Amino acid sequence: MLEVDISSAPRLSLFAFEQLHGFQLDWAELSAHLFATEQLTPDLLLPETVWRQRLRGVASIAITLIRESGADIIFVPHGAEIISRILAQVASILNRRVLFWESGFFPEYLYLDPQAPHFFRGAARIDLHPLPKEPPTDQAQAFRETWRNQRCSKYVQETSGEAELARWLADDSRPILFLPGQVATDANAVVGLRTFNTLDDLYRAAIAATPPNWRILYKPHPLETGSSLADIQVGDDRFLSLNIDIHDAIETCDAVLTHSSNVGLEALLIGKPVLCLGRPIYSSKGLTIDLDHPRDLTRVLEAGTPSTPQDNAVLSLLDQVLSEALIADGDVETLKQRIAQSGAGFPQASRLPWYSVTVNALAQAAWSLEAALRIRGRLDMALDALPPRHFATLASHLDLEALKDYRFGGPSTPRSSYAPRPAPDLDPILGLSAAYSDLRLENLIDPVRALQDILEQHADEVLVLQVHVSDDGAHNTIQNFDLAAVREMAALAGYAELNIVGQEDGRLRTPECATQLVLIFGSLPAGAQHGLSEATEFRYRDWRIPADALEAPLGRRISRGIEISTASTHGLYGPFIHVPPGDWMLHWRIRPQRLSNVWAFFYNILLMRPHNHHSELKIEWVEHRQDAAHTITRPAFGKQSISFRGSRNAIYEIRTSWPAKRSHPSRALACFEYFYLTHVQSTDANLEDHASRPIRQTHAP
Repeated sequence: MLEVDISSAPRLSLFAFEQLHGFQLDWAELSAHLFATEQLTPDLLLPETVWRQRLRGVASIAITLIRESGADIIFVPHGAEIISRILAQVASILNRRVLFWESGFFPEYLYLDPQAPHFFRGAARIDLHPLPKEPPTDQAQAFRETWRNQRCSKYVQETSGEAELARWLADDSRPILFLPGQVATDANAVVGLRTFNTLDDLYRAAIAATPPNWRILYKPHPLETGSSLADIQVGDDRFLSLNIDIHDAIETCDAVLTHSSNVGLEALLIGKPVLCLGRPIYSSKGLTIDLDHPRDLTRVLEAGTPSTPQDNAVLSLLDQVLSEALIADGDVETLKQRIAQSGAGFPQASRLPWYSVTVNALAQAAWSLEAALRIRGRLDMALDALPPRHFATLASHLDLEALKDYRFGGPSTPRSSYAPRPAPDLDPILGLSAAYSDLRLENLIDPVRALQDILEQHADEVLVLQVHVSDDGAHNTIQNFDLAAVREMAALAGYAELNIVGQEDGRLRTPECATQLVLIFGSLPAGAQHGLSEATEFRYRDWRIPADALEAPLGRRISRGIEISTASTHGLYGPFIHVPPGDWMLHWRIRPQRLSNVWAFFYNILLMRPHNHHSELKIEWVEHRQDAAHTITRPAFGKQSISFRGSRNAIYEIRTSWPAKRSHPSRALACFEYFYLTHVQSTDANLEDHASRPIRQTHAP
C-alpha cells in the first residue's frame, strides 16, 4: 500500500479523514495491541500526532484501493496489530468480506477464519461449534501418527541441551512441570492476561505458585530474545531453562503449563495433561485444566499429577481444527469453502475485552483525553480537566513532561505558534467595528465545534479570524486546510454569511493565491465587499505576543508571565516569529515582583530606577536570516519601545541579557508579562532587503 514505509503515507486529521470518507475509526480501540506491547508515548496516546495522522493516511489508502479495485474479499494478516485492525475495520465498513489468516499450528498449514483470529476466543468461527460427537476420522488418526513419528513442530527445534537435560533428570525424581516460552509481544500472548501487564509477570506468578515438590522445565520460544525467565532463581535446583527439542520436553514432563502456546495443542496430541492460564483455541473444551489465576496452580498440583486427556476427545479436537480452522498449502477447494462462509460487512467488534485491565484503563484515558482536547483545545488544559483516575493512569505509564511539546495534542509544536498571527485591521475597509479572534482553527482537534462556539459568542457582531492554508505535508499543525476545507468547515458550523479574502504583506489577495485566509462572518454594510478587492492595502492591528510564547531557560514561569531575575546571563528566548514586511514598533510590559517585606519593597523600587542595577538589563531584538543572526538593537529593559523594519526573508526573536560580570546579588526584579508589535506602515513587498534602514529607539507612550 505504501511506497516506502509509514512515513510515505499522507497525513490526515480526524476532521480531514471524516470529510474524505464520511466515517471515523476508534483509534484508541484500534491501538489495544500497542497499549499491551509498547511503552506509552505521546505518539501512541495523542489523537493528532504525525504518526497517528499517517495511520489515518494508511486507512485512506486502503479505502481507495478497495474501492478502485472492486475487491470483494480482503485477506487480513495477523488480526491484532494496528494495520491489520485498520484493514478489517474499513473492509467491513465498505461492506466487503474479510478472511483472517495467520501461520498455522502445524507446518504447511495456514489458519483461516472469516470472523476473527483464533486468539480472540468466542469471536472466531471455530468457537461457534462444539467438538464433534462422531468418532474421530481416519484423517485425524493418520495426521497424529505422522506428526508424532516425524517429530514435527511449527518451528525448527534446538537439540544441544540433551546432555544437560539428562543430568538434571538423574539428580531428582520429583515430577516435572513443563513451561514453554512465548513471544511476549505476540497477540496470542498478550490477550487474556487480565490483571497482569505482561506474560513474564503472569509466568513469574505461576512459578511462585508451583509447589516445592514439583520441578519446572522452561524452554524459551525459538523466536524469543532476552526473556527474563531464562535466568530466574527459584532455589533447590528445581528450575531449569534449556533449549531442547519440543518433543523431548513434552515427553519428559508430567504436565504442561502454558498461557496460550501452540505447545499445549502439541502436548495434547502426545497425551500429556495441559494446564492453561489463558484461553487458547484448545482450551474450554473439556481437555485442559483451565486456571482463573496462577494461584490456582498450587491447589491443582498439590492434588497430584493431573489426569491425561481422553484420547478420542483429543482426536475430535484435531478433526475440528483441521476442518474448521486450518487449510493445507495448495488446498484450493477448502479455500473456496472459507470464502463462501464469510459474510460481507461482518461487524468488527471491539477487541478491548480480551486485553488486560491496564490496556482497558489506557484506552479509557485516551478517550477521555481526546474528549477534553475537543473542548479545551490545549493539552495542558485537557490534562487538568481529566477525571482523577484517568490522569493517574497516564501519570503511571508516561512521563508527563514528554507531553509539554505537544501543546495542542497534535505534532510537536514550536513556541512561536503559541503567539497569535498578526491580524489585518479591516475596520476602515468594512466601515464598522468588528470583533477579532486569535483562534487558531488549524491547531484544534475539532475546528467545527470551536467555530460554532465562537460564532455563538459573537452572534450579533461581524467576526474576523484567520486560517493558515498549506498544500504540503510538512506542516506542524493538526489541520492542513485548503480553501475548500475552510468553506466546508464553515458550512458544517452552520454559518452561511461568510466572506473569505487572502492577505499577504499588508495587502489583500484573492483567497486562491494566499497562504493566510481572512474569514469574515456576518452581514456587511452595502459596498463593504468592494473594499475587499485584491491589492487593497491595510494596517495590521496591534500584535500581542504572550509570555508563554517565550522560553525562560533559567527563569521561573509564574501565573502572570516570566520572572526576570539576575540569576543568568540570558533570561528569555523566542518566539522566532515571521513579521510581515513594513515598519514596526516593539513594546513590552513588566511589573515589579510582589514583595514579602518593606525592605525588599524599597530595594526593588531603587532597582527600578534607571541609574541602578536594573538599567543593566537589556532587551535584544534579533533578526535571523540565511542561517545567520544579528542583534538589531539592545536598549535597556525599561519602559521603552524600539522601531525596526521587518523583512519577509527573516524571523525575529526577543532576548534579555545581563552583563557577563555583575557584583550585585542575584534576585528577582520584575515579571515580564507580554510584548507586542505595532504596525506603523507597510513597505513595498517586492523589496528583497529591508534590514538596511537605520534603527531608531524611542520611549513608549
